Amino acid sequence: MRTLRVLTLLCTVTAARADSVSVEPVAASGGQLAVTRLVLHGEETTALQLDLFAPDGIDPAATSQRDPACTVNPGIDRWASRFTFLPHGCAPRVDCRGVRMMILTFDEAIFTSIPNGSWIAACAWRVAADAEAASYPLTCGLARGSTAPPDIIGTTLACDPGAIIVAAPGCLGDRNADGQVSVFEVLGVVRNVLDGCPQ
Repeated sequence: MRTLRVLTLLCTVTAARADSVSVEPVAASGGQLAVTRLVLHGEETTALQLDLFAPDGIDPAATSQRDPACTVNPGIDRWASRFTFLPHGCAPRVDCRGVRMMILTFDEAIFTSIPNGSWIAACAWRVAADAEAASYPLTCGLARGSTAPPDIIGTTLACDPGAIIVAAPGCLGDRNADGQVSVFEVLGVVRNVLDGCPQ
């Protein structure tokens, strides 16, 4: 009976762990880059792995070295972090649909939890020029964390993937973005045509 109580207590402690990650929603327009940030919620995670996928119309941006255009927050001291395209073997700007993030280090910092509320990593996504105005939800794949080595990716993390919100093209000439073009805005455009745009 005593053994059963101990096992029940251990299960309760494990289930109570509430660390999670979320991707901050971001607005963009067709043909632009949208930069999303991954945020940690909780006080126990020391390392994590996350797969993040985009829907049609959005694809992960690449650096000049054809790596994912992602970066780790230097303030969390996870210098060994790595980013790779998914699916494995895909060609950037052709058929890559997501990014795998491995956020970790191999020194004594691995014994220190990442601060609650920290942004962990940021990635850029290419929005298709013909993308319709809509909310494009990202999708979390594998999301796991570690509370201490050597169990690097042993605990499942809850994940809120966020979205990239593509806005409708603005009304041409609407300089203050109020949804209409006033006489003063028309006069301003004419003045720019005649005199050039202000520097």
